[in-house]
Amino acid sequence: PYKLDNDDSTKVTYLSPELFGVRLGLSYTPELGATGPEAVAARTATGLDAHRDVGEAAIAYTRDLGAATLTGGAAYVFGGAKPGSGLRDLSGYGIGAKIAWNGFTFGGGYVYDGKDTLPLDLRPGHALIESVVDEVNLGLTYEAGRWGFGGSWARDDRAGLSASDPY
Repeated sequence: PYKLDNDDSTKVTYLSPELFGVRLGLSYTPELGATGPEAVAARTATGLDAHRDVGEAAIAYTRDLGAATLTGGAAYVFGGAKPGSGLRDLSGYGIGAKIAWNGFTFGGGYVYDGKDTLPLDLRPGHALIESVVDEVNLGLTYEAGRWGFGGSWARDDRAGLSASDPY
């Protein structure tokens, strides 16, 4: 019921049934919304709205190993940049895995966002996030009944900026 050039863009998604612990997912969007993820009057039609024919492919795997459960997954997103947008085609991916055992969960992942796929957003509080090229993160949690605690570390590499290490 929506136009194809807004944030409610048509998206077709298929999730396969799980078979031997493996599940596949595919999606397609003809054109991403004209305002990107947020409606900001000062921003012209650039960035997220400058990509069309966006597809995603993903795979997930889950397996019990005795008392532990292993979960892993990978995803790839791709889409062409509109002519004249000055941006590159979307081409990013992510991989990750976690293992849970006796209240402990250890996991990590890697995400590659691609370079120059989004415009630089200089608004306060946005921390130049569009310049992030890739990130790796690791985390460990422990849960005992209603209580739990955890910690994580991430490292992001940015185009033209210093990497950061949030804990």
